[in-house]
Amino acid sequence: MPRDISARLARAVSCYTGEAHESLRARIQAAPPDSALIPEPTQEQACLERQIFHTLAWPDDMALYPWGIKRVVPTIHGLTLELEGDHVAPHAAKLLPRIDEYEEVRGVPGLRVEKWVDEQLQLHVLGTSAAVTLTGLSRGAWETAVKNMSGIAREEGETMCDRVCSGALTEGEWWFARGMLQTAAPVAWVTSGLLRRIALFNTIGMPIYFTSWRGWGGGDELWCFDLDHQPRGDGCEHHSFLRALTDETFGLPLTVLDMRCGVDKPWHGSCSLDVGSSSGRPGQMNFRFNRRKGERVERWAQWHPEFMEAKQQMWGSPTRQPLASLFRWQLRRNRLSLT
Repeated sequence: MPRDISARLARAVSCYTGEAHESLRARIQAAPPDSALIPEPTQEQACLERQIFHTLAWPDDMALYPWGIKRVVPTIHGLTLELEGDHVAPHAAKLLPRIDEYEEVRGVPGLRVEKWVDEQLQLHVLGTSAAVTLTGLSRGAWETAVKNMSGIAREEGETMCDRVCSGALTEGEWWFARGMLQTAAPVAWVTSGLLRRIALFNTIGMPIYFTSWRGWGGGDELWCFDLDHQPRGDGCEHHSFLRALTDETFGLPLTVLDMRCGVDKPWHGSCSLDVGSSSGRPGQMNFRFNRRKGERVERWAQWHPEFMEAKQQMWGSPTRQPLASLFRWQLRRNRLSLT
């Protein structure tokens, strides 16, 4: 593939996955002709990614990137998530499943740690080919987070599933796996597709605090996204977001169900976008673009000064790299010393 074409493709894909241009160009040039640059996962893999998004949907603490995910590297049979640092390790540790006395499971059922390879944590779902790799975390931070979470689980009457059955599913996990392909598989494409395009959320402005949750709308599974952000200008961010999200080459097969614009209402400042499958598949999404300007941003800065300073420096710089304030903020979150 000509160098200039691979460079343009790399820039386009990077807006979706957040991957570095050079590594993307190498992957694009090595890819077979007509292969998808953001591949659709297998059914088992999509179900895993749905559970991952469901677990990470409501962050415990402030994060610089949406849901603490810096970038993703998607393949057909796996997904690499680069997290933004050790301070999100406690949140990431919640992916590991815990079970209570009633066989109810929290976390991702069947997920087990496989091994550490070059600062990469590899996890897989028992009895399937589904796998996820976490990067951006140190091994020490992960082990500390798992230890703390195990203690909290004991206090709440729960047990880590790998302590019950390290190489096999617990009874609660087995029941979940049995029904997963019937209930989760048909709608897994929604959040799996978004997770594989997580960097799109960076395009709507400076993200402040993003949350999401699962509900129901018209008898269909509905994912809601509250996107508190500082806009780059006076226009509506959801138009460019929608174009990228529904792009024929890199986006998802979606159609607009409803759109409500509140950009001309200073007292409101929010826009809402409802989308669903263009082919009739189950699953819908509602995005609420909550614009935060002026006094609202100032209040965030008063509540979280180091965090907001790091945000401003990071999203205002051409390279989008955090500066000294980010280091101070991460240092405080990780409770590290300078020695």
